[in-house]
Amino acid sequence: MGVSFTSYVKINTDGAAKGYPGLAACVSIFRGSMGEFIGAFSAFLDFQTALVAEFYGVIYALEEAQKLGLTNVWLECHSALVCAAFIVRKNVSRWNTCLNYYEKIRFMVTRIFREENACADKLTNLGFIYRESFHWYNRLSSSLFL
Repeated sequence: MGVSFTSYVKINTDGAAKGYPGLAACVSIFRGSMGEFIGAFSAFLDFQTALVAEFYGVIYALEEAQKLGLTNVWLECHSALVCAAFIVRKNVSRWNTCLNYYEKIRFMVTRIFREENACADKLTNLGFIYRESFHWYNRLSSSLFL
């Protein structure tokens, strides 16, 4: 039997750092199964590497998904290492909390190419601009979707 995507909330994540390490930010965009915008966030992470920023994008996304009571989650990110991390468990408290949550819901994670994740990529820049530790967006400018 195939997987039905009609009830999933899709979350696109991204993280970036300007330097190695450098100023870093992460984002996630939440969309319903018909592509409708649910919400998004950006978070400024101070000095981190790009990989750590990618992980924080996923951690924050799963924490928000849990707060929203989501039970069918499709996570997309372009980091193969982040996708693989759902297989390899590390003893990191916050990461383990996310892993425990995803084991209780219908969940899948897929890798997406950077070119297909353009909206999240653009939203990451807002994290650098606003430098807020966490900011939830109920609306986004249509220019981010172009």
